[in-house]
Amino acid sequence: MTHSAIAGAHGFWSVTFDALAMSFQPKYLCASSREEGVALVDVLVGEVWVTAGQSNMAWAGDRTGWLDKEGLLPPGVRYAHTGRNASYRPQDDLSERAAWLPCHEDNARGLSTIPYLFGKYLHSKLQVPVGIVNAASGGAEGNF
Repeated sequence: MTHSAIAGAHGFWSVTFDALAMSFQPKYLCASSREEGVALVDVLVGEVWVTAGQSNMAWAGDRTGWLDKEGLLPPGVRYAHTGRNASYRPQDDLSERAAWLPCHEDNARGLSTIPYLFGKYLHSKLQVPVGIVNAASGGAEGNF
């Protein structure tokens, strides 16, 4: 299926896609302009949940001393962190490039503990692909 849009004066555009059935079968998403294009591969269709908060929501498993290597999520669960941004105003873009990471042992150290457990619970109960977007930004530095 193909959709098109025209960018406004500030370069922003929006496209609304028809709803797809939830699936663990990877899909492709391609977008292009007259000059360039981009393709996203291994896209799953399912639930997306946003977690946010301060320090306790940002601490990764390797810093909390709790890392669940035995019960890591299957590849149908993805995790992304939006980066640290202290602005209280709406932003046009993320402060850091976010990447969807599968929850497996190779990147488990970067997963925040509480959002990880939330995603694990949702996946076990819903049995659908789950995306966890962590928008937490720790408010204090140091060892607790």
